[in-house]
Amino acid sequence: VSCISNTLGKNVKELNQKLGERGYLISGGYGKMAEKTFRIGHMGEWNVGGINEVLGLIDEIWGL
Repeated sequence: VSCISNTLGKNVKELNQKLGERGYLISGGYGKMAEKTFRIGHMGEWNVGGINEVLGLIDEIWGL
């Protein structure tokens, strides 16, 4: 699992919803970190191309 700091203050819950519409799922942070971080699990069938695809979708959704 990779944990990413949400330094832009974007809405992680909304991001996860939009990623879900594209067939992907991430997890928010816990407790006080719920909107300050998010996690991307990458065990099993994942490869670098798949992770890059998710990161690209995050960039697209957040307009980065």
